Amino acid sequence: TTSTEFEYKMMSLSNNFFYRGQANSNFELLPSLYRLKIWEEKEDELYHDLIVKCPNNFQNKKRHIDILKEMQHYSLPTRLLDITQNPLVALYFAVSEHEFQDGELVMFYHSNKVKNASSDTVEILCALASLPFRTKQNLYKVAQNAKNIKVFNDSKCTKKLLHEIKLAIGSFENIIEPKHLLGIEFVKPLQDNPRIVRQNGHFIVNGLVDTDKSVLISKYDEQRYKVGSVTKRFIIPHDQKMDILKELSLLGINKSTIYPEIDKVSEYLKSYAAINH
Repeated sequence: TTSTEFEYKMMSLSNNFFYRGQANSNFELLPSLYRLKIWEEKEDELYHDLIVKCPNNFQNKKRHIDILKEMQHYSLPTRLLDITQNPLVALYFAVSEHEFQDGELVMFYHSNKVKNASSDTVEILCALASLPFRTKQNLYKVAQNAKNIKVFNDSKCTKKLLHEIKLAIGSFENIIEPKHLLGIEFVKPLQDNPRIVRQNGHFIVNGLVDTDKSVLISKYDEQRYKVGSVTKRFIIPHDQKMDILKELSLLGINKSTIYPEIDKVSEYLKSYAAINH
């Protein structure tokens, strides 16, 4: 194997690693939508109401992934889980809050090809956000019990999902694989805003969810990096958080670079001035 071939293999391998920083190591590995039952039940209302109230933010966004990404940006609960390919960015999030709680750097290894924003599978999963809770419940049951693809796609709730997809992107084949609705996907979104670029932001998006959230949690846990069959966990002691924050800042990882919006840069400058007074 030549040096160039080795470098290429290592680069390809690194593209399968993703990271997430959690400021409290006891936090469940779940998208924000599932942290409160009412958010999950009102997902479609949250989705449509924000578009109605803030139309200028969404006028150039058609695909559901781009709409959800914008909503995530402004802290609306969504079915997207933030991840990054930059471990230092993830480490920042693990130490930037909850100063009296241990943090965790979560590491994922994804062996399949990462989906892009124009993926049909990603559009299917993200379009679920626009459906009423009861429709999603029915869709989950149909997907679990469908004997074949035709039976599944002939169901009333599947046709509602197809209708939502076509409203967003127009032409779309009238076929959805039931298994696609029951999984999770790693997604590389459009790098169309400074925060996504600075954070090397990616997402994990999940499909239909059982009433028992432990099923969804296990799907995320299955994607964690393992040594043999044992999940490798990286816990950051709370009494080391401040020192790590200082070291990350020396490397150019701080609030002003992670969040390039002017209000966040201002917050960083104020705190920096206070510390160095």
